[in-house]
Amino acid sequence: MPSAISLVSHDDSRFPYLLDELISETSFNPIYSPRFDSYYIETSFYNSKNLSTFHNSKNLSTIIVEKNKPIFAMLLCQRLEQSGEVYIDYLGRIAAIISKDNYELESVRQYCKLLFRPLSENQQSWPFRKNILTTGSLLLNNTKIVSTPMIEEIVRKAQRAETRFMRIIDLADQENVIKSNFSKSVKSALKEKRSDEFKISVVNFESSTEVILNAVRTLRLLHLESAGRETRSLKSWEIQATQISAGSAFIVEMLSNNKVISSAYFMNTESDCYYGVSASQKTHKRTSYSHACLVMAIDYSKSKGMRFLHLGEQLSELSHLVSEKELSIEKFKSFFGGYLTLEILLRI
Repeated sequence: MPSAISLVSHDDSRFPYLLDELISETSFNPIYSPRFDSYYIETSFYNSKNLSTFHNSKNLSTIIVEKNKPIFAMLLCQRLEQSGEVYIDYLGRIAAIISKDNYELESVRQYCKLLFRPLSENQQSWPFRKNILTTGSLLLNNTKIVSTPMIEEIVRKAQRAETRFMRIIDLADQENVIKSNFSKSVKSALKEKRSDEFKISVVNFESSTEVILNAVRTLRLLHLESAGRETRSLKSWEIQATQISAGSAFIVEMLSNNKVISSAYFMNTESDCYYGVSASQKTHKRTSYSHACLVMAIDYSKSKGMRFLHLGEQLSELSHLVSEKELSIEKFKSFFGGYLTLEILLRI
């Protein structure tokens, strides 16, 4: 291995910083940042049908570093199910292989060989070995990765492959450029925002503990009213409050007559932001106040020097079945412009 290239494992103190850097430089989803591990572990534990085996997993996650810069990463854990199957994920999220796309194909092949060969040669440490039933999903952010022999072996184990489109807003664009791509409904919401009836506030790490806890509680209750049931544990909401205090998240609230009628939670790293969850009062006479919350989040993220705001999945009906509610949410996100990125999802 050339001295300029090294492997950094998940338990190395440099791993969180290198992963955040690679996520930002590849425009990958910031929910994969290590600062959100505890939240996704908790929500996955809450929804898992195999609680006894959930924490009995082995973390194989590794980053390739060249000249002190991250260039390639495998984010993958495996655990042995009671059925004997090997299940793969990444600490509650879909397992992923991500890389920069400005490398020649031969370089990408060498990186794959460097990363995967030691694991594939150790029959106990490679979930894609032959004659082993593997389940789970794997995301690939770069089509060049598929052109490598070792990834082809993984692809051959897949039961199905799907394309996934994600919407991103480039916050480096001028404000007038960003807002010129808003839909008519969003532009209308911006006019409503100027009304004295409505006020918008941001709850972040500078807010008091009481304000943060109240904001999270209000969002949870709005979400409960919207969903009709608790969809995740109380502990997951507590974790989100902690993330706000740590500067890794913020909430945008819209108030009418001093009462919160709409609330949205955003997760952020130093350079990227992700639209996490939102909920609004059903009975309010207006229908566009959620738009104004997201516009405020765009303004706030840009003012903090963040590079990208990730809105989430789009056009998912092209690859898999989705509910009417999910389609409605995706349509809402499409109102804010930005651009689409493509990922490949392998269903193993």
